[in-house]
Amino acid sequence: MAKIAGVVIVYYPDFNKLFINIKTYIDNVEHLYVVFNSPVRKEDANILCSEFSNIQLIINDENVGIASALNQAAQKALSLGYEWLLTMDQDSSFHSDSYFKAFEKSENKSIAIISPNPEIDTISNVGDTDTTDEILCAITSGNLLNLKIWKTIGGFEEKLFIDEVDNEYCLRAILNGFKIIRFKNIPLIHKLGQNKTVSLFFRKYTIIIHPPLRNYYIFRNSLYIFSKYKKEFPDFVRSRKIVLLKVFIKILLFSSEKFKNCRYIFNGVKDYFNNSFGCYKGEITKSKKS
Repeated sequence: MAKIAGVVIVYYPDFNKLFINIKTYIDNVEHLYVVFNSPVRKEDANILCSEFSNIQLIINDENVGIASALNQAAQKALSLGYEWLLTMDQDSSFHSDSYFKAFEKSENKSIAIISPNPEIDTISNVGDTDTTDEILCAITSGNLLNLKIWKTIGGFEEKLFIDEVDNEYCLRAILNGFKIIRFKNIPLIHKLGQNKTVSLFFRKYTIIIHPPLRNYYIFRNSLYIFSKYKKEFPDFVRSRKIVLLKVFIKILLFSSEKFKNCRYIFNGVKDYFNNSFGCYKGEITKSKKS
Protein backbone atom coordinates (compact mmCIF):
# COMPACT_ATOMS: atom_id res chain seq x y z
CA MET A 1 0.00 0.00 0.00
CA ALA A 2 1.32 3.44 -0.96
CA LYS A 3 2.32 5.83 1.82
CA ILE A 4 0.10 8.92 1.73
CA ALA A 5 0.58 12.22 3.50
CA GLY A 6 -1.76 15.19 3.14
CA VAL A 7 -1.66 18.95 3.14
CA VAL A 8 -4.38 21.55 3.60
CA ILE A 9 -3.49 25.17 2.89
CA VAL A 10 -5.40 27.68 4.98
CA TYR A 11 -5.83 31.45 4.85
CA TYR A 12 -7.82 33.13 7.65
CA PRO A 13 -10.00 30.00 7.95
CA ASP A 14 -13.33 29.44 9.63
CA PHE A 15 -12.02 26.88 12.14
CA ASN A 16 -15.37 25.16 12.64
CA LYS A 17 -15.66 24.47 8.91
CA LEU A 18 -11.99 23.54 8.71
CA PHE A 19 -12.44 20.88 11.42
CA ILE A 20 -15.46 19.42 9.63
CA ASN A 21 -13.65 19.27 6.29
CA ILE A 22 -10.47 17.75 7.70
CA LYS A 23 -12.49 14.96 9.33
CA THR A 24 -13.60 13.76 5.88
CA TYR A 25 -10.07 12.73 4.88
CA ILE A 26 -7.81 12.73 7.97
CA ASP A 27 -8.21 8.96 8.55
CA ASN A 28 -7.00 8.22 5.01
CA VAL A 29 -3.60 9.90 5.36
CA GLU A 30 -0.81 8.93 7.73
CA HIS A 31 0.27 12.52 8.28
CA LEU A 32 -1.40 15.86 7.56
CA TYR A 33 0.43 19.15 7.14
CA VAL A 34 -1.68 22.23 7.86
CA VAL A 35 0.03 25.16 6.18
CA PHE A 36 -1.04 28.58 7.44
CA ASN A 37 -0.60 31.35 4.89
CA SER A 38 -1.96 33.78 7.47
CA PRO A 39 -1.32 34.42 11.18
CA VAL A 40 -2.96 31.99 13.60
CA ARG A 41 -3.88 32.43 17.25
CA LYS A 42 -2.03 30.12 19.63
CA GLU A 43 -5.28 28.84 21.11
CA ASP A 44 -6.63 27.89 17.67
CA ALA A 45 -3.40 26.09 16.84
CA ASN A 46 -3.55 24.19 20.13
CA ILE A 47 -7.16 23.11 19.53
CA LEU A 48 -6.26 21.91 16.06
CA CYS A 49 -3.35 19.85 17.36
CA SER A 50 -5.39 18.38 20.19
CA GLU A 51 -8.26 17.45 17.87
CA PHE A 52 -6.06 15.51 15.43
CA SER A 53 -3.05 13.49 16.55
CA ASN A 54 -1.42 13.08 13.12
CA ILE A 55 -1.06 16.71 12.03
CA GLN A 56 1.87 19.09 11.83
CA LEU A 57 1.45 22.85 11.57
CA ILE A 58 3.53 24.94 9.19
CA ILE A 59 2.93 28.59 10.10
CA ASN A 60 4.15 31.14 7.56
CA ASP A 61 2.49 34.16 9.25
CA GLU A 62 2.00 35.69 5.82
CA ASN A 63 0.68 34.57 2.47
CA VAL A 64 3.58 32.91 0.66
CA GLY A 65 1.28 31.69 -2.10
CA ILE A 66 -0.27 28.36 -3.02
CA ALA A 67 2.74 27.08 -4.97
CA SER A 68 5.23 27.73 -2.18
CA ALA A 69 2.95 26.19 0.46
CA LEU A 70 2.48 23.07 -1.66
CA ASN A 71 6.23 22.77 -2.19
CA GLN A 72 6.86 23.15 1.54
CA ALA A 73 4.60 20.22 2.38
CA ALA A 74 5.74 18.09 -0.55
CA GLN A 75 9.39 18.44 0.42
CA LYS A 76 8.68 17.50 4.04
CA ALA A 77 6.54 14.52 3.03
CA LEU A 78 9.12 13.26 0.54
CA SER A 79 11.90 13.50 3.12
CA LEU A 80 9.86 11.21 5.41
CA GLY A 81 9.41 8.58 2.72
CA TYR A 82 5.87 9.36 1.61
CA GLU A 83 5.04 8.50 -1.99
CA TRP A 84 1.85 10.53 -2.45
CA LEU A 85 0.53 13.81 -1.10
CA LEU A 86 -3.17 14.65 -0.83
CA THR A 87 -3.54 18.38 -1.58
CA MET A 88 -6.61 20.09 -0.12
CA ASP A 89 -8.06 23.58 0.10
CA GLN A 90 -9.60 24.68 3.40
CA ASP A 91 -13.10 24.69 1.82
CA SER A 92 -12.82 21.23 0.24
CA SER A 93 -14.01 17.88 1.54
CA PHE A 94 -15.19 14.39 0.55
CA HIS A 95 -18.55 12.79 1.22
CA SER A 96 -17.05 9.29 1.67
CA ASP A 97 -13.76 7.38 1.50
CA SER A 98 -14.54 5.95 -1.95
CA TYR A 99 -11.79 8.09 -3.48
CA PHE A 100 -9.11 6.49 -1.32
CA LYS A 101 -10.46 2.97 -1.85
CA ALA A 102 -10.42 3.50 -5.61
CA PHE A 103 -6.87 4.83 -5.40
CA GLU A 104 -5.70 1.70 -3.58
CA LYS A 105 -6.92 -0.44 -6.50
CA SER A 106 -5.62 1.84 -9.24
CA GLU A 107 -2.59 1.37 -11.48
CA ASN A 108 -0.54 4.51 -10.88
CA LYS A 109 2.63 4.00 -12.88
CA SER A 110 3.71 7.18 -14.73
CA ILE A 111 0.79 9.10 -13.21
CA ALA A 112 1.66 12.55 -11.88
CA ILE A 113 -1.76 13.34 -10.40
CA ILE A 114 -4.86 11.37 -9.54
CA SER A 115 -7.94 13.54 -9.10
CA PRO A 116 -11.60 13.32 -8.05
CA ASN A 117 -14.20 15.10 -10.15
CA PRO A 118 -15.15 18.57 -8.86
CA GLU A 119 -17.64 19.00 -11.70
CA ILE A 120 -20.17 16.52 -10.30
CA ASP A 121 -22.05 16.42 -7.01
CA THR A 122 -22.84 13.66 -4.54
CA ILE A 123 -26.34 13.21 -5.95
CA SER A 124 -25.12 12.47 -9.47
CA ASN A 125 -22.45 10.09 -8.19
CA VAL A 126 -24.14 6.90 -9.37
CA GLY A 127 -21.47 5.36 -11.62
CA ASP A 128 -18.63 2.93 -11.05
CA THR A 129 -16.20 4.64 -8.67
CA ASP A 130 -13.23 2.88 -10.32
CA THR A 131 -13.89 4.45 -13.73
CA THR A 132 -11.15 6.84 -14.79
CA ASP A 133 -10.34 9.11 -17.71
CA GLU A 134 -7.18 10.91 -18.72
CA ILE A 135 -7.46 14.68 -18.54
CA LEU A 136 -5.26 17.64 -19.37
CA CYS A 137 -5.53 19.60 -16.11
CA ALA A 138 -6.90 19.14 -12.60
CA ILE A 139 -7.53 21.75 -9.93
CA THR A 140 -5.17 21.52 -6.98
CA SER A 141 -7.72 20.62 -4.34
CA GLY A 142 -8.44 16.93 -3.86
CA ASN A 143 -5.44 15.71 -5.84
CA LEU A 144 -3.17 12.84 -4.97
CA LEU A 145 0.25 14.11 -6.03
CA ASN A 146 3.00 11.67 -7.00
CA LEU A 147 5.95 12.99 -5.00
CA LYS A 148 8.64 11.24 -7.03
CA ILE A 149 7.34 12.92 -10.18
CA TRP A 150 6.93 16.22 -8.30
CA LYS A 151 10.65 16.13 -7.58
CA THR A 152 11.54 15.02 -11.12
CA ILE A 153 9.80 17.93 -12.85
CA GLY A 154 10.79 20.58 -10.33
CA GLY A 155 7.75 21.18 -8.13
CA PHE A 156 5.14 23.91 -8.44
CA GLU A 157 5.98 27.23 -10.10
CA GLU A 158 6.29 29.63 -7.17
CA LYS A 159 6.52 32.82 -9.27
CA LEU A 160 2.82 32.40 -10.11
CA PHE A 161 1.91 32.68 -6.39
CA ILE A 162 -1.77 31.70 -6.84
CA ASP A 163 -3.97 30.92 -9.86
CA GLU A 164 -2.88 28.81 -12.81
CA VAL A 165 -0.42 27.01 -10.50
CA ASP A 166 -2.39 23.79 -11.01
CA ASN A 167 -2.70 24.16 -14.79
CA GLU A 168 0.98 25.00 -15.22
CA TYR A 169 2.06 21.96 -13.20
CA CYS A 170 -0.24 19.60 -15.08
CA LEU A 171 0.87 20.82 -18.52
CA ARG A 172 4.53 20.53 -17.51
CA ALA A 173 3.97 17.02 -16.18
CA ILE A 174 2.36 15.94 -19.45
CA LEU A 175 5.22 17.44 -21.47
CA ASN A 176 7.55 15.29 -19.37
CA GLY A 177 5.66 12.15 -20.33
CA PHE A 178 3.39 11.73 -17.31
CA LYS A 179 -0.40 11.48 -17.02
CA ILE A 180 -3.21 13.24 -15.15
CA ILE A 181 -5.96 10.77 -14.22
CA ARG A 182 -9.45 11.53 -12.88
CA PHE A 183 -11.98 9.27 -11.18
CA LYS A 184 -15.02 10.30 -13.23
CA ASN A 185 -17.69 9.34 -10.70
CA ILE A 186 -16.06 10.38 -7.44
CA PRO A 187 -16.96 13.97 -6.48
CA LEU A 188 -15.03 16.58 -4.58
CA ILE A 189 -17.07 18.94 -2.45
CA HIS A 190 -15.48 22.24 -3.35
CA LYS A 191 -16.38 25.91 -3.33
CA LEU A 192 -15.23 28.06 -6.24
CA GLY A 193 -15.37 31.79 -5.59
CA GLN A 194 -18.37 33.94 -4.69
CA ASN A 195 -21.68 32.86 -6.24
CA LYS A 196 -24.00 35.59 -7.42
CA THR A 197 -27.49 35.33 -8.93
CA VAL A 198 -27.99 37.69 -11.86
CA SER A 199 -30.71 38.43 -14.40
CA LEU A 200 -30.12 38.64 -18.13
CA PHE A 201 -32.80 38.69 -20.85
CA PHE A 202 -35.48 37.92 -18.26
CA ARG A 203 -33.70 34.79 -17.05
CA LYS A 204 -31.76 34.22 -13.85
CA TYR A 205 -28.26 32.75 -13.77
CA THR A 206 -25.81 31.82 -11.03
CA ILE A 207 -22.31 33.03 -11.82
CA ILE A 208 -18.97 33.33 -10.04
CA ILE A 209 -17.25 36.70 -9.82
CA HIS A 210 -13.86 36.86 -8.17
CA PRO A 211 -12.61 39.88 -6.20
CA PRO A 212 -10.28 42.33 -7.97
CA LEU A 213 -7.03 41.01 -6.49
CA ARG A 214 -7.87 37.48 -7.61
CA ASN A 215 -8.54 38.75 -11.12
CA TYR A 216 -5.10 40.35 -11.09
CA TYR A 217 -3.52 36.90 -10.65
CA ILE A 218 -5.91 35.19 -13.05
CA PHE A 219 -5.10 37.52 -15.93
CA ARG A 220 -1.37 37.90 -15.23
CA ASN A 221 -0.73 34.20 -14.83
CA SER A 222 -2.96 33.19 -17.73
CA LEU A 223 -0.82 35.31 -20.04
CA TYR A 224 2.21 33.45 -18.72
CA ILE A 225 0.57 30.10 -19.46
CA PHE A 226 -0.45 31.24 -22.95
CA SER A 227 3.08 32.28 -23.78
CA LYS A 228 4.76 29.19 -22.32
CA TYR A 229 2.46 26.50 -23.70
CA LYS A 230 0.86 27.93 -26.86
CA LYS A 231 2.88 25.68 -29.19
CA GLU A 232 2.42 22.41 -27.29
CA PHE A 233 -1.20 22.95 -26.17
CA PRO A 234 -2.88 25.31 -28.68
CA ASP A 235 -6.41 24.02 -28.00
CA PHE A 236 -6.00 24.51 -24.26
CA VAL A 237 -4.70 28.04 -24.73
CA ARG A 238 -7.56 28.85 -27.11
CA SER A 239 -10.16 27.58 -24.64
CA ARG A 240 -8.60 29.50 -21.76
CA LYS A 241 -8.65 32.71 -23.77
CA ILE A 242 -12.39 32.21 -24.19
CA VAL A 243 -12.70 31.69 -20.41
CA LEU A 244 -10.83 34.95 -19.78
CA LEU A 245 -13.08 36.80 -22.19
CA LYS A 246 -16.15 35.48 -20.38
CA VAL A 247 -14.68 36.51 -17.03
CA PHE A 248 -14.16 40.03 -18.33
CA ILE A 249 -17.68 40.24 -19.78
CA LYS A 250 -19.19 39.09 -16.46
CA ILE A 251 -17.24 41.80 -14.67
CA LEU A 252 -18.50 44.49 -17.05
CA LEU A 253 -22.10 43.29 -16.83
CA PHE A 254 -22.49 42.22 -13.23
CA SER A 255 -19.67 43.29 -10.91
CA SER A 256 -20.31 46.06 -8.40
CA GLU A 257 -16.59 46.91 -8.64
CA LYS A 258 -16.17 47.22 -12.41
CA PHE A 259 -13.55 49.97 -12.40
CA LYS A 260 -11.55 48.43 -9.59
CA ASN A 261 -11.56 45.04 -11.32
CA CYS A 262 -10.44 46.65 -14.57
CA ARG A 263 -7.62 48.46 -12.77
CA TYR A 264 -6.34 45.25 -11.19
CA ILE A 265 -6.62 43.38 -14.49
CA PHE A 266 -4.67 46.16 -16.20
CA ASN A 267 -1.99 45.91 -13.50
CA GLY A 268 -1.85 42.15 -13.99
CA VAL A 269 -1.34 42.52 -17.74
CA LYS A 270 1.27 45.24 -17.18
CA ASP A 271 3.16 43.14 -14.62
CA TYR A 272 3.21 40.18 -16.99
CA PHE A 273 4.87 42.24 -19.71
CA ASN A 274 7.27 43.71 -17.13
CA ASN A 275 8.12 40.17 -15.98
CA SER A 276 6.96 41.07 -12.45
CA PHE A 277 5.66 37.95 -10.72
CA GLY A 278 5.17 36.66 -7.19
CA CYS A 279 2.92 38.47 -4.72
CA TYR A 280 1.05 41.56 -5.98
CA LYS A 281 3.24 44.56 -5.22
CA GLY A 282 0.66 47.32 -5.60
CA GLU A 283 -1.61 48.84 -3.01
CA ILE A 284 -4.30 46.43 -1.83
CA THR A 285 -7.62 47.92 -0.79
CA LYS A 286 -10.46 46.03 0.80
CA SER A 287 -12.95 44.71 -1.74
CA LYS A 288 -16.70 44.69 -1.40
CA LYS A 289 -18.53 41.52 -2.26
CA SER A 290 -19.06 41.52 -6.01
